[in-house]
Amino acid sequence: MARGYERLTREYERLTGLYDRLAKGFERLTREYERLAGLYDRLARGYERLTREYEHLAGLYDRLAKGDDQLTREYEHLAGLYDRLARGYERLTREYERLAGLYDRLARGYERLTELYDHLARGYERLTGLYERLARCMSAWPDSMSA
Repeated sequence: MARGYERLTREYERLTGLYDRLAKGFERLTREYERLAGLYDRLARGYERLTREYEHLAGLYDRLAKGDDQLTREYEHLAGLYDRLARGYERLTREYERLAGLYDRLARGYERLTELYDHLARGYERLTGLYERLARCMSAWPDSMSA
C-alpha cells in the first residue's frame, strides 16, 4: 500500500509540475498577445493618421493644381508631406490606387509650377519657394561679392 501511495504522490507532483509549466506558458502567451494587441492598435492609429494626411494633402494638391497662389509658395512643404505619404502607402498599407492618385496630384502640381516658371521667363516678377528666398538673399549681397 505504501508503494502505491508513493507512486500516486510522484504522479501528482509530476502533474502539478506540468500544470505549473502550462500556467507559466499561458502567462507568457497572454503577455505576448497583449503586446501584439498594443502593436496592432498603434498600427491602426498610424493608418488613420496616414489616411487623414492623405485627404489633407490631396485637397492641398487639388488647390495647387487649380492655381491657388498662396499654395504655390508652399509647394516645398507639400513635397515633403507627399514623400512621407508615398512611403506610407508603398511600404505600410500597399494601397496602390491612392498612391496613383498622389502621383496624379503631384503631376498636376508640378504642371502648375511649370506654368509659373513660364510666366517668370516672360518677366513675371514673383518667384516661388526656394527660388524666392535665394533671389531675396542674393539681392542683399554687395556688388563686390557678385563679381
